[in-house]
Amino acid sequence: MFTLKHITPYGSESVHESAEVSYTPNAEIIDIPLVNNEGNTEAVWASSGTVWWRAEPSHELVPINNGSVYVMNDAGSTVSRYNLGGWRS
Repeated sequence: MFTLKHITPYGSESVHESAEVSYTPNAEIIDIPLVNNEGNTEAVWASSGTVWWRAEPSHELVPINNGSVYVMNDAGSTVSRYNLGGWRS
């Protein structure tokens, strides 16, 4: 069993338990401009991949594609860390 800690680009955190965790890298960074009401670009979205975890009991694969994800084993040791990007100015 693994424990995932997800920290969003906005600083909120969530913790999930899963028997399966996988990572799919993107071939390139995706930049999508964020334009404010005045038509000025404020930030762009940068994504570097997706972490997938399996929800129980539904067995649904759940994607995480922003922020930071830490994966811990049963002993509480961090076995993987992913910086998936987010809003940046």
